[in-house]
Amino acid sequence: MDIRALVSTSESWPPPPPQVGRGVIFTGYPGIDRKVMGKKIVEFVQSSNSVVVRALSEDDVELTVDPAFLKSLNGNPIPPTTKNLGGYSGSPLLVVSDKPLSSLFWLGGVVMRQLPAKDEKDTTTVWARRPNCIRPDGTLVA
Repeated sequence: MDIRALVSTSESWPPPPPQVGRGVIFTGYPGIDRKVMGKKIVEFVQSSNSVVVRALSEDDVELTVDPAFLKSLNGNPIPPTTKNLGGYSGSPLLVVSDKPLSSLFWLGGVVMRQLPAKDEKDTTTVWARRPNCIRPDGTLVA
């Protein structure tokens, strides 16, 4: 397995924003799937999400999980859209590059909050903060 860190120089920071209507990926450990197995043992389930950018502002990225666009892969059931994604906060939002010979992903944001779907026909909305809230030295902009 080839594992590489996302790297950026201070001159190229912040990275370009994601594009509205294009795909991004975020992954995390939803609290609803966390199981306390014993006094010192906790089991976490990692889950990844490919979603589309709905809106972009100077500071935020708005994502939607629309059941109309969800499809089963390899016969696996479609995850419920009403699932509480608490536990994803702080996870990286990765932009998928569409340019050949470029870096496959770059940081598009940091997941902050979610408005879960009311029912399985409703959309879930997730917000991320754009990386321009992080200075090149790693400190945060207030």
